[in-house]
Amino acid sequence: MKLKCKNMTHAMKANRLLYNNGIHSRVEKISDDPEVHGCVYSIVIDDKAASHALKIMSDGGVQLHKKEKIRYGDDA
Repeated sequence: MKLKCKNMTHAMKANRLLYNNGIHSRVEKISDDPEVHGCVYSIVIDDKAASHALKIMSDGGVQLHKKEKIRYGDDA
């Protein structure tokens, strides 16, 4: 699962939070997504850990890209 973050800082913060909570993740730069303009950074996680990862990221203050907020609400 790929979750687009607001910017690189939030993607790196998410990666660190998830690592500290035992969830494997990685940061990817996305520049070919037709839904967004410019470069966007995403956090890639296993689908099985998605709900737990979203909770950790939300509690840690990670902000997702506005396109992701449409899918997951303001809590993510």
